[in-house]
Amino acid sequence: GLWMRLGYSDRTVSSTVKSLCYSWLLTWDNLKVFVSCHVALDTGLPQPGDSGSPVYALRLGPSSYVVHAYGVLSARGFTESLIAPIDWIYVKVS
Repeated sequence: GLWMRLGYSDRTVSSTVKSLCYSWLLTWDNLKVFVSCHVALDTGLPQPGDSGSPVYALRLGPSSYVVHAYGVLSARGFTESLIAPIDWIYVKVS
């Protein structure tokens, strides 16, 4: 499973993966946003302002759990949270 530390609402949420490539068309105040191939978690708990919160993968290692950075919270659907995987995040180093 994956878990996230929600910044604005100050909660920690754990969830299972619902889809590895979820796409969604959002219409909000006459603005259309298409979210393409994000990871969908089986929870709609994040609140407005939580976007950008870190998402971690917790895996069992040889002697204890190992935490890996996974991505960032991108959006919330009706019953799912959409995660931008870390390999989608572009970082320019200068």
